Amino acid sequence: MPLGTIAGLSVGGRSADKKFGALVSLSYQNIFKDTKGIFFATDVDAVTNLPKPTSIQSRVYNTQQERTSAIGRFDYKFDRHNKLTLDASYINLGQNQYRYITDTSLTLARTGIGQGRITEQPRSIRNVQKISDFSLRGDHRLTDNFSINWTGIYSKATANENRYELNLVTARVLQPSGTVVQDPLTVDASNGFAQTFAYNSDQDKSGYLNFVYVPKIGDTKVEFSAGGMYRNKTRSSTYDEYTLTLPITNSTQVYNGNIDNNTFELASNRQGTPGDALNYV
Repeated sequence: MPLGTIAGLSVGGRSADKKFGALVSLSYQNIFKDTKGIFFATDVDAVTNLPKPTSIQSRVYNTQQERTSAIGRFDYKFDRHNKLTLDASYINLGQNQYRYITDTSLTLARTGIGQGRITEQPRSIRNVQKISDFSLRGDHRLTDNFSINWTGIYSKATANENRYELNLVTARVLQPSGTVVQDPLTVDASNGFAQTFAYNSDQDKSGYLNFVYVPKIGDTKVEFSAGGMYRNKTRSSTYDEYTLTLPITNSTQVYNGNIDNNTFELASNRQGTPGDALNYV
């Protein structure tokens, strides 16, 4: 397994005249992890009414997670009555995952130990999520007891996922001679290669304006404030699934580990899945 990386850096300070200040933090992570598991599918025996295993599934996950972020705060003091502050952040979350499933049937074409139908499903996923956020604030004291503050905010988040899954079939078959022979690993003719493409975004624009009046009533300072807000939020998402099958003229294809040596055709859902609920604007 490759070595992981975790690194961070923070830098901050003010200018010589103390008017400009900045604080920036950078972070980077590149982490690898493996996960293995075994799952048993069960059913109820019609004769004994007891649970019985019907298949054994082995799963192996190899995951790479890459995280990058930059967060900063900047402020500028024009004088003791006027100040601007900018907060900005950018976060990138990337993940590559490879999953391999081996499912051994204990009921289909199984006449003894070490025999039966086996399905294999290699799958790869590339997922990238990005978040950007910017906030600019102004504080202005116009008189001793009257001030204005305002804030403009822009935020956007996106997620992009590409998923590829291959369906393979093989078996260990008992021969008349008593030996058990491993069949070639072939592509599932009706559900050979599945592809999924998903993208969504969320964008938010906001503005705030506040007026603050602090008079002195008697010996007590009283604060009155009034303000308004503007907000525009939009969301969109596209989601398409495609299933590539084997051509009728070449419906039996051996898989040797390189999918470039296999041929597929898009016989159905050529337009993807526009009716899916994950498609919206």
